[in-house]
Amino acid sequence: SHTKSLTEKEANEMKRQHQSGAVLIVSLILLLVLTIIGFSGSQTVLMQEKMTSAVQDSHLALQSAELGLKAAEKYIADNVTKDTLDEFGDGTVTDGGAIGLYGKGQLPSNLFEDTVWQATNSKLAAKSIIKDDIAVPNYVIENLGVSSDEGNNAALNIVGYGETKSVGDVSVFKVVARGKGRSSETERVIVAYVGKRL
Repeated sequence: SHTKSLTEKEANEMKRQHQSGAVLIVSLILLLVLTIIGFSGSQTVLMQEKMTSAVQDSHLALQSAELGLKAAEKYIADNVTKDTLDEFGDGTVTDGGAIGLYGKGQLPSNLFEDTVWQATNSKLAAKSIIKDDIAVPNYVIENLGVSSDEGNNAALNIVGYGETKSVGDVSVFKVVARGKGRSSETERVIVAYVGKRL
């Protein structure tokens, strides 16, 4: 009978050939797992970058709205007198009023409508927070009328300019400012109340 016996060297060689195939399969599986982990990690980083960008854009929109609020406060301080109160109408020049100045109860109820913020219905601040990158903020002012302080001097506190207690009548204005971020979809709206003794 012709039995062929393998030498120890030949047996080891056959084992090595058989094992090298297994090593290749294990290596490919490990490579696939590492690729999936790397891809997943890169997706997480991309999502975090998008979230960071959205938060930054939100902050820019808020800062822009605050700039609009300051512009409205300055407008009231510099331009509103007893003689100019008749300029508060429906927010347009059609009724003889001024753009962005509304009489009591005439400010639109939905302040997120684009028509409220068109150039024919709102005022623009003089500048943007970042020149040529962020839109100039808009604002509107509603004249809420006179708040009388007769007999209760401590009830009405006008903040700013030394935080003095008021004596007599104060005209109260509702100021609404809107700012946008870098993205045209990001906007912030701020509502504040300003009092001025006329």
